[in-house]
Amino acid sequence: MHADQMQTAYSAALQALAQAGVRALAFAEFEDPDVASVAVECHRDGTVAVTLSNIDGMPVGGYSL
Repeated sequence: MHADQMQTAYSAALQALAQAGVRALAFAEFEDPDVASVAVECHRDGTVAVTLSNIDGMPVGGYSL
């Protein structure tokens, strides 16, 4: 496998892992009936912001790590 193919495979694996993590987080947050969507922002400094929104897209909560 060439280096560029390894980079593509590594990127795809990271995206799949991130997707699984966000889906698991959403599953936990969706226990609250007011939460319709979960947005996750990852910043360069390592902080993560999570915004919880209702069905109309209005924020109803959130937190940062």
